[in-house]
Amino acid sequence: MKNIIVLFLLFISHIAFASDEPPCHGAAGRYHPNGGGFVASTASVAVSAFVGMDASVCDYASVFGNAAIAGHATITDRAEVSGDGQVSGYAKIAGNAKISGRATVLGNANIFGNVLVTDHATVAGDAMIFEDALVLDSALVRGQALVYAHARIEGRASVIDASVTGHARISGQSIIWGQAHIYGNALISGNANISGSASVYGNATILGSALVYNNAKICSGEIRGLVVADICSSWQETNESPLASAEVVDGARDNSSVFVDFNSSATQASGTQAISR
Repeated sequence: MKNIIVLFLLFISHIAFASDEPPCHGAAGRYHPNGGGFVASTASVAVSAFVGMDASVCDYASVFGNAAIAGHATITDRAEVSGDGQVSGYAKIAGNAKISGRATVLGNANIFGNVLVTDHATVAGDAMIFEDALVLDSALVRGQALVYAHARIEGRASVIDASVTGHARISGQSIIWGQAHIYGNALISGNANISGSASVYGNATILGSALVYNNAKICSGEIRGLVVADICSSWQETNESPLASAEVVDGARDNSSVFVDFNSSATQASGTQAISR
C-alpha cells in the first residue's frame, strides 16, 4: 500500500511539473492521433507521421510522410521533417531547417537556420548545426561538434566534437575529431584523419590517408598520405611523382607548397629539403 501511495504522489508531482511547462509555450493546439504528441494549431503534421506523447511540433513547423518525432524532441519555427526522417531524444529542430530522407537526429542535437540534413545522415550527442550547413549521404556529426556557415559534410565522413565552418567540405570516409578546426575553403576527403588541435583552412586540400594531428596547421596546398604532427618546424617537399607515403613527425605549417606522397626510403637516400615557415 505504501508503495502505491508513493507512486501516486510521484505521478501527481509529474503532472504538476508538466503543467508548469506546457508544450509550445502554451500555444493552442491538439494532440496528434498517431503518438499523442502536441501539435500547435499553426503547425502541419500529416496523419501518417508519428509524434510521441512527450514530443511537440510548434509554431509553423511541418512534419510529413512517415517522419517520426519521439522522446522530448521539439520542432519549431518553420522547420520541416519529412520522408522517413527521425528526430528523438531532446533534439531541437528550428528556423528553416529541414530533416528529410532517412536522416536521424537524436540526443541533445540542436539544428537551426537553413540547415539540410538528409539521406542517411545522423546527427547525435550535443552537436549543433546551423546557418546554411549541409549534412548528406551517410555522414555522421556527433559529440560536441559544431558545423555551420556553408560547411558540407557528405559521403561517410564523421565529425566528432570538432568544428567545421566557412565553405569547408568533408567527404569520403574522413574523420574530423577532437578539437580540430576546419574552415575557409578547405577540402578533406579520402580516409583523411584530422584530430588534436589541428587546423586546416584557406584553400588547403587533404586527401588519401593523410593524418593531421596535435597542433598542425595546414592553410594551403595539397596533402596526400602524409602524417603531420606538431606545429611549425619543417616540411618535407618533393616535386616527383607520388609513390608511397612519408612521415613528417615534427612539422606543420605551409603557406604555398603542394605536398604529395613520396617514397620515404628513396628520399632518405637522396636527402630531403626542409622548409621552415
